[in-house]
Amino acid sequence: MRRRSRHRSVRPTLSRDELGVLLERVYVDCHRRELIDPDPVLVVLRYGSVADREMAGLFCASLALGRARSIADACTRALLPFGENLSAAVRALGSTGTRGTLGLDRYRFFSGTDMASLLSGIGMIQERCGSLEAAFLATGGSHPGDCYPGGSHPGGTYSGAGPSASLLGHAEAFVRVLLAACREAAAALGSKVPLAANLISSPRDGSACKRLMLFFRWMVRCDEIDMGCWPGVYPSELVMPLDTHVHRIALELGLTRRPVADLQAALEVTEALRYFDPADPVRFDFSLARLGIRSDYSLNTYIAP
Repeated sequence: MRRRSRHRSVRPTLSRDELGVLLERVYVDCHRRELIDPDPVLVVLRYGSVADREMAGLFCASLALGRARSIADACTRALLPFGENLSAAVRALGSTGTRGTLGLDRYRFFSGTDMASLLSGIGMIQERCGSLEAAFLATGGSHPGDCYPGGSHPGGTYSGAGPSASLLGHAEAFVRVLLAACREAAAALGSKVPLAANLISSPRDGSACKRLMLFFRWMVRCDEIDMGCWPGVYPSELVMPLDTHVHRIALELGLTRRPVADLQAALEVTEALRYFDPADPVRFDFSLARLGIRSDYSLNTYIAP
């Protein structure tokens, strides 16, 4: 006998106006600081400076695989020994010192060398470019990758992605820059083992790059949850960080029909949400994700019987 889903499809019963009302109700109820726990952004918010939030943000987002509580706990353990001034500590310690200080030997697919190389690589880019934002924006300037080699912008590859095309082009080049720095850090550790293949995903591969897009959301949007550390990027350019929870909910709401949570699905969801908020379509991400992460919230609550 076929097992019935506990989540009813609402696509046939919601008009666009009704969907807009539902999204706003979920946003008002769930986009609140007291509902952050156990989201890993809680770890990032413990830091005060832009440099520390960039480093902690990219590190925590990169480890965002599995249950939210496990991710947050792993990130806390890994970063706690570096103290309050994370970026300065990592840069002062160098690759070897960072590996020795790291408070975690492994998380899922990632070894201690992977994690230390990521932290050190981020520190190298901050040292050379001034910030991760500067490195990201440099990939589209008149002299691509000035502050770090290998960062040329891939041009019109994402021309069909609407307002998000520029961000995706920058993201592809930014990932190349970041991986180059991480490999440099790994080499300084004497590691002959390649970095984990999925440490950082690139949109070039057609992946939704949920973890990278989550980092961008944290850095670009500015409210009680997202930190607004990158004023040089517009919220309208962001792409929905599409994980399994949000993808399932998006399917039920008719925001996408694509059965696989890939880049195309993420863009479809983003464009659907752009109708309701052209300037900030990704503002619905945190609230929709609560419906999948927290047991005390459910999409069914917002569906009229």
